[in-house]
Amino acid sequence: MRPRLALSIGAVFHLLTGLPLLLAPAQALSALGWADIPDEMLVPLRDAAVLGIGVGIIDWLARDAVGAPLPSLRPRDDWLARSMRPVPKP
Repeated sequence: MRPRLALSIGAVFHLLTGLPLLLAPAQALSALGWADIPDEMLVPLRDAAVLGIGVGIIDWLARDAVGAPLPSLRPRDDWLARSMRPVPKP
């Protein structure tokens, strides 16, 4: 996959998952099956949403990067994608 395409897909993914969590975190999680969301959980959710939006913006701006910066972007995206997955309910 070309780096430009991978960064574009990553940018769209991070923006589309970050915006609902930032604007309406309780509704976004209830749509995923979490019925009771304590108020204390909204702050970390919004924090993760801002992180995701920031990564999406970085990916979008880095689409035309060539050379040495490219290999450093891929492990970061993999780590962030794993860390932002919802934790399954026990």
